[in-house]
Amino acid sequence: PGSDQRRIVIFFDNAQNLYGRGTPTWSELGLDMRGRSTVLREGFRSTRPTAEVALNVLARLSDLEKDPDHRELVRRGSIVPVQRRGRPFYEVRFCPIDGPAPTLHLYLSRRAELRALGLRLIAWMTRQGVRPKDVCLLAPSGDVIEAAQEILVPLLHEKGIRLLVQRSEGFTDDEDVVTLTTPHSFKGYDAEIVFVLGVDRFHARGRGILASALYVALTRARSMLEISGLSDPPTADGQKIIDVVRGVLEDQVAPSDEFSEEKSRDLDELLGLIDEEHHRWLEKLADRYPMTALPEIALKGGSIWPLFRIDTSCGPFLFFDHLDRLVQDRDVLIELDGLGYGVLEPGDEPPE
Repeated sequence: PGSDQRRIVIFFDNAQNLYGRGTPTWSELGLDMRGRSTVLREGFRSTRPTAEVALNVLARLSDLEKDPDHRELVRRGSIVPVQRRGRPFYEVRFCPIDGPAPTLHLYLSRRAELRALGLRLIAWMTRQGVRPKDVCLLAPSGDVIEAAQEILVPLLHEKGIRLLVQRSEGFTDDEDVVTLTTPHSFKGYDAEIVFVLGVDRFHARGRGILASALYVALTRARSMLEISGLSDPPTADGQKIIDVVRGVLEDQVAPSDEFSEEKSRDLDELLGLIDEEHHRWLEKLADRYPMTALPEIALKGGSIWPLFRIDTSCGPFLFFDHLDRLVQDRDVLIELDGLGYGVLEPGDEPPE
């Protein structure tokens, strides 16, 4: 550009298009803008498991295959269509960062959902050192936000934690504040830990299921994503959302329908590292869950080396050989739990 011109970079993600507007044409806005476009190859906001869940939920709640941007990502190999349990599933290749699998918690009533959330937050912040400022609660509608205020404010206040409802303004950076807001207000922001509340309420009269708003909510998490809602929603749209989210989480931890020779070789290696009496247990785990080898995990007290990780619908679990005494340390177990990892001992069955 010349000395009187300035560069401008514009990012556009049609999946986050909350209002259904078309791709902007600058000339229609009276702007003389010229340049070139490209497709970003990597994303660093969310972890791969979070991005994968968000994308597949969006795909099953909308007609994503008709979106030219989506087709372009598939063509470039950033998204890979596979089959999981006989159903279409998109594997995400544009997120290089791994992390814990998102989890879904269902309750009989909204009050039970919110109270359980409050107790979970208190445990994390008082026992595991999670900072309130690193947590954001996202709710789809005013009634869920009002219920959350009524239940969570006094519950958290007893422990010196403030809950602040914020909409359409700069978000506070106070250490002791948990933010409660809507996906529309939090678009463009992110948090280390995100709780999506009342997921069954992501629909509106006359508009149906708000798939894009739910996608925005699910992709605000940098490290951990927790989803909650009613186990028996009163509306058909709410039930469909619950069924889709639950199905995606189950499919994510299921192995691809295509046989993997690499997986077989990895299993043979692992069998050589554990006692023979536990071989059948390990083979059953490998049949039921995706199993991956992990590099070292850096913790406050030093690094630890799990032999493998499995991903279940209740989250990821790590296995350490019996010689790794570090993992027997209670503080290590608490820190791993804070990162979203459970720990398996030989013969343990993961919870369902």
